[in-house]
Amino acid sequence: MEKNWSLIIPVLHKAATFFAPFVQPLIKKRMRDMWSSMPEADVIISLVPFLNPSIIETQPGAIHFTLITDFTHTEGHPWIQDHRQHILCGTEECYKQGLQLGLPVEKVTRTSGMVISPRFYQSLDRAELKEISVQLDFRVN
Repeated sequence: MEKNWSLIIPVLHKAATFFAPFVQPLIKKRMRDMWSSMPEADVIISLVPFLNPSIIETQPGAIHFTLITDFTHTEGHPWIQDHRQHILCGTEECYKQGLQLGLPVEKVTRTSGMVISPRFYQSLDRAELKEISVQLDFRVN
């Protein structure tokens, strides 16, 4: 972050969005090859929205759940993509978006919150933070 590499994220997102239609056929082929060596899935849980179209198309007999790990569905992170998917929403706003985008209520589930490791809720005092930062070679102001 010192060099502010986060500024490149929008550029990478635009590139990924542009190239997605070109790589989806390859992803679908690889998925078909992968699925062919496995028993047929009853349920698939996805945490990767970019792969959802390929997963849904290559496993039409499975029930598809998407565990949304963002607060909402956005153009930049389009989680809610197909009427065949079930979505698990960590926020009320995301739940409402699923309904507004036409998913039936039985395919939209409001979870108790975001999927975050409990260790993120642990508070650290300044000395602990400094010690961890030194171990990780991060600078703490």
